Amino acid sequence: MPKIFAHRGGAGYFVENSLRAFEFALELGCDGAECDVHLSKDDEVIVHHNPGLNHHYTQKPDGLWIGKDDELDFDQLSLRKIQEYTIGEPNPETYDPGKWPDLLPAANQRIPTLRQVIETIKSRSNSFQLVIEIKSNIFDPEDHHSKPLVDRVLKIIGEEDFIRQTILCSFDWRALLYAHNQIAGIPLWFTTHPFSWLLEGEVSETDIPPSAAFLSRLRNALVGGKAPWYAGFQPSFLQDFPQMIKNAGGQAWFCYHTDATDESLKHAHEVGLNLAAWSVNLRDRKALKRLNLVDALCVDYVPQNV
Repeated sequence: MPKIFAHRGGAGYFVENSLRAFEFALELGCDGAECDVHLSKDDEVIVHHNPGLNHHYTQKPDGLWIGKDDELDFDQLSLRKIQEYTIGEPNPETYDPGKWPDLLPAANQRIPTLRQVIETIKSRSNSFQLVIEIKSNIFDPEDHHSKPLVDRVLKIIGEEDFIRQTILCSFDWRALLYAHNQIAGIPLWFTTHPFSWLLEGEVSETDIPPSAAFLSRLRNALVGGKAPWYAGFQPSFLQDFPQMIKNAGGQAWFCYHTDATDESLKHAHEVGLNLAAWSVNLRDRKALKRLNLVDALCVDYVPQNV
């Protein structure tokens, strides 16, 4: 049975990256949880998937829902301003109950800081692990943003005596290499996009098709082996990802779940890597059975008796 990590705290049960989501992951007995981080205007580490406010679940102090035009980026907002908003329930005008049929409301939820998430975990467990995804602009050739974010994350986990329970992951391998140079002992999970994003042709619905503009930019950047986010470790062939990640100093290949095949697992283990799969929003027992041999699963719903 793989280790189970609650994706964004367990996005199938409570609003993603809310403190209530992380509390519930602990209550369910998960091995850990995954979260996303950004910097606020005043350099606080914010736990949130998007780089700014999300109109799908964010309310103003007066209780009104923000609109798409109100989605200010966190680097424009102070922590004090950010935590004036609430995120405990989905916006009924944009919520898709078919996608998240079991999502429950939670009162008085604010956009948390990384320190608050860590304090929540520490108050309940000394073994629960937190996979912290370093968010960045993968297309930025100079990588202007990930280093300050990594510095702040490392400072917080050091001050909280939480290094032992921390795993870092990122699509931007430059951030992971930089983190390794600062504190060598932190496990690094090198994240990869779905293979279908990297190849020519249509992206299937199971692989979460990105916008046409993003897909075009991603594929154009791959030409010539110079995609900046691979930090010089871009493989020539998809099957070479495990070796490149091992060469870069990773402990796990964090691939999209449709790419977590028997062959991928074999290649990862042959070079001494674990294989972790993100993010499985599945109730299909057959699909979960297929993934039962990977080392870790990052899931929206915690599988029962797989």
